Amino acid sequence: MKLFPINRKAQHMTETIAVLFIFFVLVAFGLIFYFKWHEGAIKEEQTQARASRAMDTTLRVLFLPELMCTRGDAVPEDNCVDMMKVRSLIGQDIPTIPPNPAPILDPSQSYFMRNQQYYYDVFGVAKVVLHNLDNSENIVLYDKSLSPDPTKQIIYEPTYFIVALRDIDDSTHQSKYGFGYLEVGVYGEVIQ
Repeated sequence: MKLFPINRKAQHMTETIAVLFIFFVLVAFGLIFYFKWHEGAIKEEQTQARASRAMDTTLRVLFLPELMCTRGDAVPEDNCVDMMKVRSLIGQDIPTIPPNPAPILDPSQSYFMRNQQYYYDVFGVAKVVLHNLDNSENIVLYDKSLSPDPTKQIIYEPTYFIVALRDIDDSTHQSKYGFGYLEVGVYGEVIQ
């Protein structure tokens, strides 16, 4: 005589519930793994998109006619920035022959600031800085960042490109070349 008779239906139901429980636990682990992997893939894709946008913006800056060095017949010189054009665009005094005491304009009234909408369409949210290695001069040509939002983390992704800087020698009034680099950075938001 058995003390506890085994009910086959109850045993089968218990086994079914246990199998379903294990199945849903495995599905839950699979979904968690997938979403974590997908989140990492999205962040990697964002990083690649920012880097690509930074390179595109760098190429746009390098080929701006407002900054390019040109020879007498308007043939552009590769990877060269004309410092006279830069000083004119940012509103600094330009040496002239003979010297002309032109007033130095307010930097907020530079060409890039007066035409900010046009350059926003060209560069978007970015920062363009010209670093002159000869005299440690840093000239901010364009800076439009994202509006500050305390709930979002903002990332700055810079790229650097070495350029020649053509200027006029004050004593000989001949072209002289120096070295510098363009820092072109783009801003982006991090998805949490």
